[in-house]
Parts: sequence; C-alpha cells; structure tokens
Amino acid sequence: MEKVIIEKETMVRPYGEFWGAFSFLKKSINPNVKGWYHSKLSALMMSCFTIEAFANHIGKELFPSWDSIERGISAIGKLKMFIEMKGMEIKYQEAPFNTVYELMKWRNLIVHGKTETIKTSHTASLDDYEDLLTKIEQPGWLTYVTKVNIERIEKDCIELMETIYLKAFGNLDQFLFRTSQKGSALLKF
Repeated sequence: MEKVIIEKETMVRPYGEFWGAFSFLKKSINPNVKGWYHSKLSALMMSCFTIEAFANHIGKELFPSWDSIERGISAIGKLKMFIEMKGMEIKYQEAPFNTVYELMKWRNLIVHGKTETIKTSHTASLDDYEDLLTKIEQPGWLTYVTKVNIERIEKDCIELMETIYLKAFGNLDQFLFRTSQKGSALLKF
C-alpha cells in the first residue's frame, strides 16, 4: 500500500492576525452609522493586542530565554528595552512612540476596568438645563474611544513596529504576515 508522508511547518504570527482584525474593524467605523462606537472600541483593542503580541514576537527573536523573562515586563517596557538595546533614535515624548504609549495606557484602563459612578454638578440657565440633564457622563477611557484619531493610531503603530522590526530582522520581509506554511509530501512505496 502506498503512503504519503506529509511534513509541514506553520508559523502563526498573532500580531499579524490582530492587525488584520484591526484593519477590518477600522473599515466599519462610520460615525453616521449606528454602532460605530463599538467597531472603534474593538479596533482599538485589536491594536493593543497587536502591540503586545508584536513585542513578544520581537522578544523571541532577540532573547533566547524570552519565555522565562517576559512575564513581568509591560508591552511598553518591552518596546523601550528593544529600542535602547538596538540604539534606535526614537524620542519617547513624540510620535510614534507617545501615541502607542497613550494607547497602551488606555488598554490598561480597559483590561482592569471597574464599575464607577460619575457625579457632577452644573449650574445652567432654564434654556440650557435639558441638554445638561440628558447628557451622559463618560469616564476617561470611553472619552478616549470617541475622540482618538484612529488614522493616527494606525499610522503611528505601523511606523513604530516597522522601525523596531527592521532593526531586529534587518528587513521588512514577512513584517505583517499572519500565517505562513511550508511543507512537503513524499510518496512511499
């Protein structure tokens, strides 16, 4: 009986998968269509997942013992470590780094989210009080979602990741690849 021996090697890059989800969700953000906020919230979360997974992808390349050292380091801490290790000319207080930093600070608020009560007090004229009365107060993390420029998030995340990836790998081959596979089949008699 003839048999076929199949050998495959599949590399799944979570940061590429998450970035693909970000790009898909970003296309559905239209402030004129009901539900746009949820698409933007989801897209922003996917960008955060991308940054975290990207940092781990680079860490595995730069440190053979990455799995045993990465747990206690934040995604921003990891990125700073790579930047300093490779001597990159990135200013932390400027874009693209500060955009990613703010995004990841926001991520921490979401991941560790707590129910909160927001109390306010306003004085208004009889003509304006109804607007203030019906306005729903928002915590800072929710305000971030509605006000942040998603195109800036996209541009700065890509720019920072490309810069670090180029230093780590020497080229941008397979930069945002999601999954790649190579294989062979051998017919046995």
